[in-house]
Amino acid sequence: MLKHKIESFRKLFKTSSGEIFKPHLMLNEGGHVEGNRDKPVFKAKDDLLLRDSYPYSIIKRLNPLLASFRGSNMNLDKILGCRIYYNRYLENVGMPIVFDCSSDAVISSSSTREAIVREAASLLSDVLKIDISIMPRDHAYMGKRFDLYMYELKNNKLIIGELRLVEVSRYFLNISGVLTGESLNVISSDILKELDNGITLGETLSEVFLDRYEKRSFPYGQKPIKSFVIYAAEGIPYIDTNTWKLTIKGEVVREINVSYDDLINLSRDLGYMTFHCVTGWSVKDRRWTGIRLRDLLEKTGYNSDARWVLIRSAAGYSTTLPLEEALADDTFIILYIDGKPLSKENGYPARIFNPRLYGWKSAKWITEIIILDKYMDGFWEALAYHERGYVEAEERFKIRNPSIAELSRLP
Repeated sequence: MLKHKIESFRKLFKTSSGEIFKPHLMLNEGGHVEGNRDKPVFKAKDDLLLRDSYPYSIIKRLNPLLASFRGSNMNLDKILGCRIYYNRYLENVGMPIVFDCSSDAVISSSSTREAIVREAASLLSDVLKIDISIMPRDHAYMGKRFDLYMYELKNNKLIIGELRLVEVSRYFLNISGVLTGESLNVISSDILKELDNGITLGETLSEVFLDRYEKRSFPYGQKPIKSFVIYAAEGIPYIDTNTWKLTIKGEVVREINVSYDDLINLSRDLGYMTFHCVTGWSVKDRRWTGIRLRDLLEKTGYNSDARWVLIRSAAGYSTTLPLEEALADDTFIILYIDGKPLSKENGYPARIFNPRLYGWKSAKWITEIIILDKYMDGFWEALAYHERGYVEAEERFKIRNPSIAELSRLP
């Protein structure tokens, strides 16, 4: 089911001039994506802010901050909207402010890409009332179809954050990024208070889950390898299992604490399953031992308004799962791989694992599971990665393009 805020555009629309047209990404009779690049150009009127896009992206309600852009140097041409908020769960890894932006752009050239990035950075600068410049940093090609462009955000000579733009087959997919703890020294206290509740400008998409994809014998964009590649975004922590505990809290009736011995006593052989990393490698048919995460979550009597689960590690890493995925039959707390306790590098004493989701969701060295009533980005989610991460649908990155959201599949 699509979870986005922009109205469906399966139907035809009429412009103010009476023209009828369709969105520029559609499925033809054969089920393939085809395009319509001939979009009419709208002009601004007094009562609406219209843009060179389709009617579903017309901004009908302008908050005062966005309205003020009409009289400033701010020109929202490529970006449909952005949201920026303070994320207390990422404070301890130096990423307290998170943002993402939506667009329906076709990225036909590097100059188009740079224009989108500059526009996003200018919007951040206007909202936060600080000078922000961008500096290209890196590029990665992932999954045989995704381009990830990374930029440093600077205030004068100080690096205060990172912006990432993701595109797929020349189509904008998302802009996401973070501001570091250094940014708190240059942003006013009044703006920081606003960020506690979040600031949304224009039309933005929320979580989009893809439900149309091609069934394959092995996931597209993945290559089998023999051994795990070790990643540790926050470093490898030392953990003493004599004092270690796993706490489950948040939107619950009762908070619970579980020891390592408790988990060992509850664990069982889960059989052979394959691990898929979002960067494109997979380790096939390893034997896993552990328990279903659901068996612990149900002990908390989680509240009816619970929707998300945030999993945190001993050193500060975090990742987010939809509650329905956390409760699934194949989401586990893992203690052993191939009959041996997890190695220190692989997450000892306990990690999360679901074979249907990309590996960054399989948080290692876990210490806290927090049940939430609304979405909060984890570490990699804040840096453009998808809210669910379903392997078969190639949910590697967030979807903030309404055309792709409506198709519910990648172009």
